[in-house]
Amino acid sequence: MVRRNFSSLEKNKKNSNSPHELFKILIIDDDINFQKSLSFNLQQSYKGIKIVNAESGEIGLNYIKENGFHLIIIDLIMPTMDGAEVLRNIRKLKRDYKIIVLTAFAKDEILKQIEKEQPNEIFDKADFDIDKLMPYIEVSRKG
Repeated sequence: MVRRNFSSLEKNKKNSNSPHELFKILIIDDDINFQKSLSFNLQQSYKGIKIVNAESGEIGLNYIKENGFHLIIIDLIMPTMDGAEVLRNIRKLKRDYKIIVLTAFAKDEILKQIEKEQPNEIFDKADFDIDKLMPYIEVSRKG
């Protein structure tokens, strides 16, 4: 794990997710195999969730503008529009999204760049385990 920041997630857990509303997660990652694996594992672990996959930052932003999500998971390194740019654009929307950034390149200069955009968490893909997402999903679902 690169950085843990539960406090920002706890403070911002005002979602309109009623007990009957599906918990919606958007995964933005150009690695289709990673997307499918993460989606499958999340759906096996949780009932009542809807997962939407976007293979680019541009597609992800369009989904965000058209739909509400409780949790957004973004890969940092993608062609055309990287995760930092996606995160900047999401913050411009002035909505209260819980955002987790995944990166296989946890270099200091990249981490400093992305931390300016204040994601709720940054995880290293190299040692990523789905169990690391569970506390964020639990807190967000209680919203």
